[in-house]
Amino acid sequence: MNGHYFLKNWWFCLKAFFLGCLLIYFIVLSLAGKAYAASDICIPTYDGVTGRPTIDGNISDDVGWTNATRVNLGRDGGVEYRANLRLSKDSNAVFIGVESKRPIGGSASMDLLILRIYPPSGPKWHIQLQPFAGEGGAVQVWLQDEGSSEWINKTVSPGNWLHTKMVAEINGDMWFLEMEIPRINSSTPIDVPDPLGPGIYFDPGAVFGFYINVLNSMEYTLPATTIQAAWPNDVIIEGTININDMVAFDSHVDQMADVSLSSRDACTGVSLDRHAIGTTNIPDSKIKLYQPDAGSLSDHCPPSPEQGLLTNIENVFKALPENNMATDAKDVFITYKIATWGIPPLDDKEWFEIGSSGEHDISPTPSPIPLDTFHVPWAPTYDESCTFLEHTHQCMVAIMSSTDVNTRFLNDSARRNMDFVTASKFERSAEISAVGYGVPPEGQNDKHEFLLSVKKTVQRYEKRGRVYIPVRKKTTGLATDKNVASRRPSKSELEELVELRRLNPDIVPIPMSVAGNNVQEAMTWITRGYLKTGNYITIGNKRFLILQDVGGFGYVVSHDGKVDEWGSTLTGNDLESIQKDTLYSISIPPGEMRTINTRIEAIQPRSFRGCFGLF
Repeated sequence: MNGHYFLKNWWFCLKAFFLGCLLIYFIVLSLAGKAYAASDICIPTYDGVTGRPTIDGNISDDVGWTNATRVNLGRDGGVEYRANLRLSKDSNAVFIGVESKRPIGGSASMDLLILRIYPPSGPKWHIQLQPFAGEGGAVQVWLQDEGSSEWINKTVSPGNWLHTKMVAEINGDMWFLEMEIPRINSSTPIDVPDPLGPGIYFDPGAVFGFYINVLNSMEYTLPATTIQAAWPNDVIIEGTININDMVAFDSHVDQMADVSLSSRDACTGVSLDRHAIGTTNIPDSKIKLYQPDAGSLSDHCPPSPEQGLLTNIENVFKALPENNMATDAKDVFITYKIATWGIPPLDDKEWFEIGSSGEHDISPTPSPIPLDTFHVPWAPTYDESCTFLEHTHQCMVAIMSSTDVNTRFLNDSARRNMDFVTASKFERSAEISAVGYGVPPEGQNDKHEFLLSVKKTVQRYEKRGRVYIPVRKKTTGLATDKNVASRRPSKSELEELVELRRLNPDIVPIPMSVAGNNVQEAMTWITRGYLKTGNYITIGNKRFLILQDVGGFGYVVSHDGKVDEWGSTLTGNDLESIQKDTLYSISIPPGEMRTINTRIEAIQPRSFRGCFGLF
């Protein structure tokens, strides 16, 4: 968030004028997004036009997933989630699609997918898949008979549906898994002739328990580490455990999501996308603050408010929630908070509260709501400005609430880092917080140890209405349809952005008001933080240190014109490189913070670099 975008003196201003051709669209990684945060899912029947999903490991370009329910796994990072789940069905099968973004490179051979399915009648299922462990992967299954508390490990025969109706594919640092679970009748015997039977019985009118956890393991770190992305989001393994010990697993995973094959009111509610919050400033990432004059650059603020301060500073925070309930969502209000970190502390009380909107009703989507419905003005005081000017990187959270007991929320908050900056060479600092994490594990010299992974992706972009979206090599006919953003020209930029995200949550649209008229490509920079916990998971015969996902921050850096190449660095005191440009470590005493700096540069073709060598 551009919480303190200011020009320190006239020379910096002049220099910025000459250098200003790079536009940085900044987004967060912290905690909630567009999908289910509540633990209720209704699985829809696949779209009658596009047909059923094709089980071939290709999810992104498979129109069979068009009507599927999508669930984000793990903590919301404000930009993209590390993993997501898609669910669909027909009368013969339930379809499961999983997409996992590995945090850093390395082999995926020890990655693990855990599924638990608890039908209302019949045996409970615990399935463990290692999709890339050798030829065809590895599958283990435990069943717990109805009325029993004992898990029995079952043999998975080569011809069982878990082998024949499951396909996984890997592409760079991402992998995809598709599974077709045959639906059987309640009277179908399980043990004849296959110990696991021909499928699973799903009562079409009942709710069943469901749990999923994706573990991405990194064998090249010291020690080897693993990261979890689960749903329900907060139900993860937090102690030392052998993954095949079902008694121990039960003690960690004691909560299931409620899933049904039929529609229920519990599956509907109000949601808020991270891209649907901001300010009314131009760009909508900007937060205006009192600014020091050039004579006080040695300090963050002059000693008194009479020295070169701007006057009449006011910001208006905004949000555009959506409601997919059948009735109005009553008495909804939104509270806005801001903070100064990239990796946040554990305790949300550390946020600075801006204020709350009035209570308003939200009609079912797509009925529009006035864009100023949830506006909250904030005129920062001089002292508040000084506090935020001390840190160049800030983030924002919008929290939804209601005084009406019948209003439901699919996700009750969204977080976003708010930086749009014009510069050819961009540099920004962010705080890594060790506040609230308690006593560090033994062997870490009384410090909390964090791993920071950096992912950089360069994509071509094309114009869609009032925004830019990534160019896809193969169109799916969904959010990349050229008519999507221009079907209703009267829409605002924010409304078009929200609609595109609703159709395809994977894309990151760039508003034209920020990027100009000639964006050709952009680089996405994502830094994720992971805390070493001191607990271990044993998978097979190998122990992995459990990493806790603690959020992060990211940038989408767009350039108005051609780019020869992109340059970037991550630096900071106590920051150590583990793997060049992709993995770092930093140790921080409990209750303290450290600052890291991100630097990004777009290098233009020589004929475009301007005069006097400024580029």
